[in-house]
Amino acid sequence: MSKIVIGLFIGVLLSLFAGYYITSSIFGPFPQRYVHVTASNMSGHKIKTLTLQHRDGSIEMKYLDDKGSVYLIFKINGESSYRIFATLDNDSTISSKEKYIEPGDRMEEIIFADNIKSKE
Repeated sequence: MSKIVIGLFIGVLLSLFAGYYITSSIFGPFPQRYVHVTASNMSGHKIKTLTLQHRDGSIEMKYLDDKGSVYLIFKINGESSYRIFATLDNDSTISSKEKYIEPGDRMEEIIFADNIKSKE
């Protein structure tokens, strides 16, 4: 009886490891390497273009309504940084300061008519 229980236990462990390996191979690693940035538009204008630039690339979106928010999620492999650039419907462009980030961070940026501030 105890051999059956040990065999089942080993089988379950091997199945869990195999499932993790297959899932990681297909979908990438679990979200510990991702950074989540919420950008909220409080500028009183529509945003024509919103760009988040980070060390390994950039994310661009178009047309964010006033008082709207967007969730920007990207993968990093270690310490990094990012900046946000917003072009408003009156053609003014504003940018944030460069922000230091690590995998798993959750940041919130608030876009005003004349600057971008981090909510801490």
